[in-house]
Amino acid sequence: MSQLDDVVVPLLSARIFSGLSAAQLKALALDAEAITFKRGDVVLRAYQEGDAAFLIASGSVIEQLEHDDSGRPQEFSTGAMLGELAMLVETLHSATIVARTPVRALKFKRETMQALMLKDPTLAEHFTDKLRQRLLETAKKLREVDQMFGGPVSGQSEIRVLS
Repeated sequence: MSQLDDVVVPLLSARIFSGLSAAQLKALALDAEAITFKRGDVVLRAYQEGDAAFLIASGSVIEQLEHDDSGRPQEFSTGAMLGELAMLVETLHSATIVARTPVRALKFKRETMQALMLKDPTLAEHFTDKLRQRLLETAKKLREVDQMFGGPVSGQSEIRVLS
């Protein structure tokens, strides 16, 4: 695989970038920073402010669970986007993510993304639409769970998302 493929292929697989034009993908690829993590390196730390997102080009990472969490840790590999909200807005990471294997990733810094969106406002519209779609999907799932338990609790309104 060529160096260009190392950048473009993961971009094409990331859901948040689907639907962008070739020129927009090229701009993202040119402004992305190639970064590597060794096995055991922390990629994201829970409760810390993020200023970038990471798209895994190769390797895998795993969620590091809190001491009292009995859930199963999630694993992410090639094509996964980590901390994607941080490339767009100020946010705290919700989980600690550690490199399970050596990882090559593309780093998308918020300041770079904001500069790209100023140059091309359709990028901002694209990301807004993608995030709105995800919010609608989440609201739908929450409504389904709500109905499984007999609807909204008395005195609480049901979940609604305005589009």
